[in-house]
Amino acid sequence: MKWIIAAIFASVLYPGIACAQLVAWQFGPDTRGDEEIAMSTFEDPYMFGSELTRGVGVQRQKATYSFAGIWPECKSFVEAVRKKTFYQFSLKTRKNYRMSLDRIEFILRIQPNGPQEYVFAYSVDGDNYVNVGHPVCVSPTSNDGEIQKPIDLSTISDLQNIPSKTRIYFRLYAWGSKDGWENTAFRIGKSTSNRPALAVYGSVEN
Repeated sequence: MKWIIAAIFASVLYPGIACAQLVAWQFGPDTRGDEEIAMSTFEDPYMFGSELTRGVGVQRQKATYSFAGIWPECKSFVEAVRKKTFYQFSLKTRKNYRMSLDRIEFILRIQPNGPQEYVFAYSVDGDNYVNVGHPVCVSPTSNDGEIQKPIDLSTISDLQNIPSKTRIYFRLYAWGSKDGWENTAFRIGKSTSNRPALAVYGSVEN
């Protein structure tokens, strides 16, 4: 009941501005998992498409319905930054539009020796990154992956009313993987027929 009241209140305060899916990645049966780049499979008409990539420290891996990577031994966030063990994507609106970001929803498939912690970070210039909240502890998942708690972006002032001239970058850093390259995969996926593996929600207005 509370969320219904909140939604009604928001619609009165901000008529015409609704939170919706801005970009998303839906990995189907033809997805190998080891593609160098995964283009977004959905984008709002007023958003540019987005490329999902890996940091140089992550080795590509085959895994259907996913964007997959094998992690090296990585014991801390500082080491993850140094070894560049992350996934990355960016967001940008078309000319004369502004975006405000609400949340990131995603699914992870983690092997037994894979990373045990992760954190999202954002950048407004592509060089200097700020962590979103605190690191999240995770355990190995089933082969189908597990839905993660959404990453709240709605209270970050840098991510509200972003003009079209600004591109926002996101990285998903992960660490805590064990020594060697065996069973250390940390994958975004699996997608299902009605749920993308990764999606960003927010609003766009001119």
